[in-house]
Amino acid sequence: MAVTEQELSELARDELDLARRMSWRELIRVTPWSDAYVAMSGSGSEVEIERSYIWVDDTRQSIRVDVWARSLDDPQAEALQTATATPEGFE
Repeated sequence: MAVTEQELSELARDELDLARRMSWRELIRVTPWSDAYVAMSGSGSEVEIERSYIWVDDTRQSIRVDVWARSLDDPQAEALQTATATPEGFE
C-alpha cells in the first residue's frame, strides 16, 4: 500500500514536534545542521525524513526548522513542515 500525503504530513509534523521540545540552547548547539533517515510509515511504506536547522540571518536570533517526509516509492509524494524558533520559543 502506498503512503498517503496525509500520512507524510503527519510524519513530518511528528518530527517537527520533537524539534519544538528543544530549548533555544539545545537548538543553537545543532545549528546549522541537517540529516536524513529512512523510517516506516504506519501503512508499512518506507519514507525518508529529512531535517534541517538553519539560521534565518546573520543576527543568529532565529532558526528555521524544516522537516520533509518523502515516499521512497513515489518521488512525487512529499510533505514539508516548517517552524521558526527564537530565544523566546517557536513561532
